Amino acid sequence: MNNSIRKCTIILLVILFFQGCLTEKDINIKIIREENNGRMNMIPSEIYIYQNNILLKNINNVKIYNIYEINNKVFINKIKNNVIVLFGGNMASLKLPSGEYSIKISTPIIDQQDYLGETGNWESELYNINIKHGEENIIYIYPGSNEKGYNGSWIITKDEK
Repeated sequence: MNNSIRKCTIILLVILFFQGCLTEKDINIKIIREENNGRMNMIPSEIYIYQNNILLKNINNVKIYNIYEINNKVFINKIKNNVIVLFGGNMASLKLPSGEYSIKISTPIIDQQDYLGETGNWESELYNINIKHGEENIIYIYPGSNEKGYNGSWIITKDEK
């Protein structure tokens, strides 16, 4: 009888250990697109997340918020073909396992609402990030601009403007 209790206790401890490992591997990432000027807020920014140069296919734990909403109520949960879509004033929060990732932002011509005329897809450079256990990662995305205004590109940074 004593041996059975010991085996059950060991099995229970092993189960609890692995449950803890699985949940601790997931960490928080916030991708923030602050409010832009005027109509630019309505231009979608498609966020592509890659690991080992392969687009992640299982992005299903994403919550998208309006960052100016009281109590961060969920504003919209828009994922299109494994791509997160943010508008001006939105924040995406998601959990990913530790590892190295690349992020790219794009807006196809069809979604640009003729904002700058047909200039091709608006895209960012590839942004590499190493996600480590226990770290909170905050990434900001901004529409690129120059002295004339928005220029049809995206910028990804860890720095808030």
